[in-house]
Amino acid sequence: MITTLKKGKNNVNDLLLDKRRVLIVDDDADSREVLAQVLQTQGYQAFQAENGQQALDLLRSVPPPPGLILLDLDMPVMDGREFLSRLPQLPGAKPVVIVITGQNPSGIPGAAAVLRKPVSLSQLLGLMQALMILSEKYDGEGN
Repeated sequence: MITTLKKGKNNVNDLLLDKRRVLIVDDDADSREVLAQVLQTQGYQAFQAENGQQALDLLRSVPPPPGLILLDLDMPVMDGREFLSRLPQLPGAKPVVIVITGQNPSGIPGAAAVLRKPVSLSQLLGLMQALMILSEKYDGEGN
């Protein structure tokens, strides 16, 4: 799906990311599956990875990349913080990242938002929609 900005400029991120695709990264298979089912009922295409390394591999292999990543912090193999530190090294546009965690972090570099578990589905869906609207208005030049 290609989106153009209201100002008439094309945002590189909008051209290279599919805003209806979401990557769920969590080591809890049941949580991933339930969240994927909910997102699919809302019109999203959900992909799943059980750790940060799988997520990076998927991002490299599934064009176009998802527009949004829902990321757990505590996972084996590669945790969410390491994933966030490696995400900028990938070529191309970068998805918006929402961290969903049981921890009480004050801020996580690379995350657009942090939600604490248990997460209200209406809160999550509203945040996802708001972040996608904001990314459509951003023109890559701070506007």
